[in-house]
Amino acid sequence: MNASLDRCKLTGAVLDRACLGAADLLHADLQGASLVDAQLTGATLQGTNLCGADLRAEWLENADLDGARFDNHTRWPEGFDAGARGAIRAEA
Repeated sequence: MNASLDRCKLTGAVLDRACLGAADLLHADLQGASLVDAQLTGATLQGTNLCGADLRAEWLENADLDGARFDNHTRWPEGFDAGARGAIRAEA
């Protein structure tokens, strides 16, 4: 927790069940990464590349998604509205 992963390249990483609560992932590259059941409560994901990432986790409460980019392949928890949380759909 409280890890600083600012601008870290984690493309395709398997971070299932990782404890990243309050982590700084500002402008990180998580394209295609798997974060199934990861704990992301309070994490900073501003400007992060989430295209193709699997974020099916129940621990997205209070995660800062302002400016995070996602696409049609990004997987969210059922009923999660990424746009309402500040994330933006990447241009195709």
